[in-house]
Amino acid sequence: FYGHFEGDAQTYRGGGEVEELRKNRDCLKKFVQQVTEENYLSISDLEKIDKEISILIDEAFDEAKKAPPPTEADLLTDVYVNY
Repeated sequence: FYGHFEGDAQTYRGGGEVEELRKNRDCLKKFVQQVTEENYLSISDLEKIDKEISILIDEAFDEAKKAPPPTEADLLTDVYVNY
């Protein structure tokens, strides 16, 4: 529930709209509620998944920092999907 750019005052939103969305329409909160209520996953399962994802993100970040800077040829590689 952020604006279109850093510093966006979101004057196009009515008063209290963001708070209402965060409170009642947050899709991640709804997902957690649904999967736990229906016993698909427990809170500890979700916490384990979060930890695993955090580790993967940290590893990818470290790998990216160690990678050499892109070359000029890299600028056009996979600009459009190319497998």
